[in-house]
Amino acid sequence: MADEVLGMFIKFFVWEEKWIVKAIKQRMVEMKWLAKTHNINMLYSLVWNIVPNSIFILSFLTYILLGNKLTVSTAFTAIKFFDMLKMPLNILPLP
Repeated sequence: MADEVLGMFIKFFVWEEKWIVKAIKQRMVEMKWLAKTHNINMLYSLVWNIVPNSIFILSFLTYILLGNKLTVSTAFTAIKFFDMLKMPLNILPLP
């Protein structure tokens, strides 16, 4: 009922164009915030997917640069270990 009364006042006083302009301006502000939020979420997702693999590669490089020989058994053991750590590390930042 209140919406109908408001609609009648808007039509009666010919405020439709003013309200349409206000709505469009607010929609543009909302669209800018949605675009920023989308970009931040994309960046977060990219980092979240790259970091575990980077740690994995850096660990192997560090192991080799320290003078150790990377054997098949060591590599597969490390791969399984990092795979086991992935789930707890994904849960860690959650509230």
